[in-house]
Amino acid sequence: MPRFVRALLVLAVPLALVAAGAWYLSGQFDPAPPPRSPHGRLVVLVSFDQLRGDYPARWAALFGDDGFERFKADGVWFADAHLPYAVTTTGPGHAAASTGAPPSVHGIVANDWFDRGQGKAVYCVTPDRPYERVPPRPGGGRSEGGMSPERLLSPTVGDALAAATGGKGRTFSLALKDRTAVLLGGRRPTGCYCFDSSSGEFVTSTYYRERPHQWVESFNTGRRRAAEPTRPRPPRGR
Repeated sequence: MPRFVRALLVLAVPLALVAAGAWYLSGQFDPAPPPRSPHGRLVVLVSFDQLRGDYPARWAALFGDDGFERFKADGVWFADAHLPYAVTTTGPGHAAASTGAPPSVHGIVANDWFDRGQGKAVYCVTPDRPYERVPPRPGGGRSEGGMSPERLLSPTVGDALAAATGGKGRTFSLALKDRTAVLLGGRRPTGCYCFDSSSGEFVTSTYYRERPHQWVESFNTGRRRAAEPTRPRPPRGR
């Protein structure tokens, strides 16, 4: 048997093992790319005021599958999250949630604070310039003191969305408190409304728009009609 044939037979097994190993490793380190998943078109941020961090786990047996349990199963769940600042009032917390920055950066250091430059106490969503309540208060006349985000120094997620989409992305903020609606909505939301407990209406200010959206007007009109006292009907004649 020729010498090169004997050498080939001797090396056949090691060469086969090397080839098999190379094929296996190529499949492990260069897998086929996974199919692309469609991007989400709707993001909902919900804030529960004074809901302690351990409550969703402590009372899990009382919750249904489509509430907190769905958040834990299908979302990202931080069971032991800590914020790097000490102020736990609503204004700083909402601003931190929407901007990702601490109060020392986003500027909302409390619900109310003393502004040394102005020499007076200020509220986190009441601006220095006058804006009016929209719609005006019942009875007519001017209604100054409208809310605005002018004390918020950092952009929010909604602001970043609008910038990234060239203004096509829309952000609506709806809350019971004015500071919640303003600080979660950002500087230029599509709509920002809070609940006025004195009138039962959802209101905004002229910082955002001159009149409410049609669906807000329809809701407010329905609330006013429901609040009107019903007049007793006169007795029917025989």
